[in-house]
Amino acid sequence: METQVAKSIRYRVNISRGMRGAFGFEFTVDGENYTKDEIMAEVAVLQAMLEAKYPLQIEERIKT
Repeated sequence: METQVAKSIRYRVNISRGMRGAFGFEFTVDGENYTKDEIMAEVAVLQAMLEAKYPLQIEERIKT
């Protein structure tokens, strides 16, 4: 009889808004009974989703 191991994954995301209205984010991905490669794949997917929704805004520098 084969024993199945339960997997669980948890995402934590902190979205912030700077003084000029630009969004920023930090996140963590915790997984139980996942391989390192599986966790890194989840990180890549979450990062791409967050960057699509909250694109990084690079300010143009004023030349003096």
